[in-house]
Amino acid sequence: VTADQQSFTAQGTITDLFGACQADLNGQATYDLAHLLERARPFVGNSIQAIGKDTQSFALKGSLRRADSASSTSNAPVVQESQPLISPALTGHGGLSWAAANLLGVTVGGGKIQPRLDNGTIETGLIEFRLSDGQFRLVPHFYLNQRPPSMTIDPGLVLESVEISEDMCAGWLKFVAPIAAETTRANGKFSLVLESTTVPLLSPADAQVRGELQIQHAVMGPGPLADSLVQAIVTVESMVRASSSVNASRPNQDHFNAITNLIGQAAGVPGLQTPQYQGKDATPPYQLNIPEQYVPFRVEGRRIFHDQFHVVVGNVKVVTSGPVGMDQSLQMVAYVPVLRQWVQDERVWKVMEGKALEIPIAGTIRSPRIDTKRVEHSLRRLAGELLLGPGGLHQFLRQ
Repeated sequence: VTADQQSFTAQGTITDLFGACQADLNGQATYDLAHLLERARPFVGNSIQAIGKDTQSFALKGSLRRADSASSTSNAPVVQESQPLISPALTGHGGLSWAAANLLGVTVGGGKIQPRLDNGTIETGLIEFRLSDGQFRLVPHFYLNQRPPSMTIDPGLVLESVEISEDMCAGWLKFVAPIAAETTRANGKFSLVLESTTVPLLSPADAQVRGELQIQHAVMGPGPLADSLVQAIVTVESMVRASSSVNASRPNQDHFNAITNLIGQAAGVPGLQTPQYQGKDATPPYQLNIPEQYVPFRVEGRRIFHDQFHVVVGNVKVVTSGPVGMDQSLQMVAYVPVLRQWVQDERVWKVMEGKALEIPIAGTIRSPRIDTKRVEHSLRRLAGELLLGPGGLHQFLRQ
C-alpha cells in the first residue's frame, strides 16, 4: 500500500473476517518523518521537529476489532463513550528512527525508538539523548483506550544542564518565563523537572502539567516585556524620588509635603508608556541577569502559571508571577521593590523599607501593556502606609 508519500507492505493471515478479525501480520513501513509530522501538526504543535527517511519492520497480532463491534450484527454500531478505541487484545511492535530532531528547542542528533502495543497502551521505554551541553530523558506512555486518549510522562528530570538558546526563548520557554520572550540574546543553563503530566492526544492544548524550571544562571538581552518593565521601574523610581525628597532644615513641613505629594501622585498616576521594541538588530540598552532559582509552574485551562520568577534589571530585582495563555495573552503581576537609594529621607525610608509596588501586566507577549489603574491602586496603598504608618502624616497632625 502506498499513500501520501508513505508505503506499507505486510504478509501473514487475517481470519474470522466477520467476527473478531484475527490478524497475524509482519511487514515494513517506509516513511518520510518530516512529512508525517506536518500532517500531525494540529496534534503535536510546533514543539517537535524531525527529519529522516527510513524503512522499519513492524508486527501486529490479535483482534483488529473491539469486542463490542465484533459481537454486533449492525452495519453501523453505535460507539459508546466507555468503549475502547482499539481492541485490548491487539498487540504489536515497530520502530521509528530519525536523522535529526528539535524537541522543545533542544537540538538532538539521530536516534531510534521501538514502541510496543499491548492492552491499548503504547510504551516506548526510556528515550534518552546525550546533548553536547546536557541531557534529555523522557519516559512517555500512550493510553489509546482512555477517554480521552492521552499521554502521560513519568515524573523526573527531563532536561538537565541544557544551554538556553534564543530558539527556546522564542518557543516554549517564553510561556514559563515570559521575560525571556523575543530576547535579543540568551546565555545560561537550566534544568526542567516534571512532577505530573497528562496530555490529551486529540487536544494537547488541554494538557495538565506541574513542574519546576531550575535555572542555574542566565543573562539575556531585552525583549518587549523587559522593555515594559524597565519603563515602569524608571517611572516608579522618579515618583518615589520626587515624593521622598526632604529638606533636613525643615523636617516637619518637608516630611508633610513628601507624604502629601505621594498621595497626590497616587490620585493621578501618569500613564506608563511602553517603549517601541527595536528587535534583534538593535543595540541592547541593558541586559537581564537571572540568578539561580527554582521556579514552580503548572499548565491548566490552556494557561501556564509561573510563581516567583526573579530577574535583576540594573540594580532592581523584579519578581513576576501569574499566567500566560497559550494564545500568548498576559495576566501577570511584577513586584518592584522600593530601593534605599530612591529615598533621600531616613524617616520616609523607615516607612518604605521592604515595600514593593505591584505592576500588573496585560496584553500579549509581543505587545505587553501596563495596567495603570492597578498601579495607581498600588501607589495609593503605599501612600496610605505613609499616611498612617509609623512616622507618617498622622503624627504631624497630632503635633
